[in-house]
Amino acid sequence: PQATEWEMEYGEAGFTQGTGTTTTIYTNIPTITGLSAGTTYDIYLRVNCNTDDMSFWSTLSFTTDGVASILEYNIGNFTIYPNPTKDKVAIQIYNLQTDVKITMFNMQGQKIFSKEKVSDFIQIDMSTLNKGVYFINIYSNKQHFAKKIIKY
Repeated sequence: PQATEWEMEYGEAGFTQGTGTTTTIYTNIPTITGLSAGTTYDIYLRVNCNTDDMSFWSTLSFTTDGVASILEYNIGNFTIYPNPTKDKVAIQIYNLQTDVKITMFNMQGQKIFSKEKVSDFIQIDMSTLNKGVYFINIYSNKQHFAKKIIKY
């Protein structure tokens, strides 16, 4: 099945799902307005492929900067920023104790970027990529983290 729409619910960090702001998304790049600067938010997102085929909820957190845009979000010992991005995305790795592999895929599942044995910092040049949603995968010490990056 192919995704036809996404269901999103968001609110300040720690909100109870079912009490946040909900919206249905029909484009690859959703816009959230009315956020407060310097505030952490949680987002729940799932894909609707058809009436009887909904994905499980995915979650992510982000913190707005002084002008209420997404600044960065932390995933374990990693920080990925800025998101959304226009040209480059940076990944900062803290307390590196093992080899780290990073891959990036587009919405069609095509691998756009791959690098093994990453040091504590890497920048990925996205300037030549089309606007849209991409997924960064970080593999470290038998752990796997996946995060959505929006290119505008």
